[in-house]
Amino acid sequence: MTQLRILSTQAAGSDKPDPRSSVLKLKGSQLQEDISELLVDVLGPQGLDFVTDRAQGEGLSDLPLGAVDALPAYFNTRKVTIYGGSSEVQRGIISKALLGL
Repeated sequence: MTQLRILSTQAAGSDKPDPRSSVLKLKGSQLQEDISELLVDVLGPQGLDFVTDRAQGEGLSDLPLGAVDALPAYFNTRKVTIYGGSSEVQRGIISKALLGL
């Protein structure tokens, strides 16, 4: 719903960025990190075995399909809170524009 509200203000011809997009960026970044962290937690030490096997040029471990890139995805999502405006910057935008602080 928030995305639709943002799009409707843009369609209405608003030339200012909608601060609600900061809410989406902040929450989306946190969800991405939480999901990748959960997958790594579920895999446990077996996920580390795969990274070691891959680095040594060995075959795939017995991880389930789709789980083989869990650790690389986990480390890759660490940057999500930085690019496009760090989470701290997004919180500052939200506090000023939406909450009036």
